[in-house]
Amino acid sequence: MCIRDSIESNLKGLDLSSNELRCNGLIEICPAASIAKSLSALNVADNLIEDNAAVYDNLGKLVQYARSLKRIDIGNNFLSNEGIKLLLPPLATGQHLSLIHISEPTRPLYISYAVFCLKKKK
Repeated sequence: MCIRDSIESNLKGLDLSSNELRCNGLIEICPAASIAKSLSALNVADNLIEDNAAVYDNLGKLVQYARSLKRIDIGNNFLSNEGIKLLLPPLATGQHLSLIHISEPTRPLYISYAVFCLKKKK
């Protein structure tokens, strides 16, 4: 079994918190994570990720293709109010998501700590 097959079928949780991924690292990881059919949790908190259109685009695509993804933690990164506004629409399209964790205590102007618990439509 090659690494791609293993990721595709076996990866259930991916915790990359506190690794200084920055924008480019997250952009590189999203396509690989999107093939993981069993991925249910992604933690990229505390990675010095800043506002970047490509970050929002790649996270949106990840949510679209990783249908088993239930939880995303992007807390403690440098996302602005405008960034959060750009990020929420793609994340909201993921009907399979149940938790989106966003907090930002590292900026001088705090965005309110937010945990979005999404309920499925009946």
